[in-house]
Amino acid sequence: MDFLNDITGRTIIVCPLILKNKILNEINSCNKLVNIKLYTLEELKKLVYFDYDVSSILYLMDKYNFTYEVSKNYIENLYYIEEKNYNIEKL
Repeated sequence: MDFLNDITGRTIIVCPLILKNKILNEINSCNKLVNIKLYTLEELKKLVYFDYDVSSILYLMDKYNFTYEVSKNYIENLYYIEEKNYNIEKL
């Protein structure tokens, strides 16, 4: 992992969890301090947009009588909604 030598300032790396663990192990084995933040795509979405917990899913289940899977799917798809006027009432 030669790219660790090229990091000079604050750096954010978005990578899969397996690669994240390998990078952390490599940094640890080099005994080098680097100013980086490692995120998976899911972690980055939660930091930039919002995070939810079980109570949010339960709220949708109680209010709209959705199943657990449908409620979770609705919440996860909120990440991809654009702020614009849709001509469809459900949206």
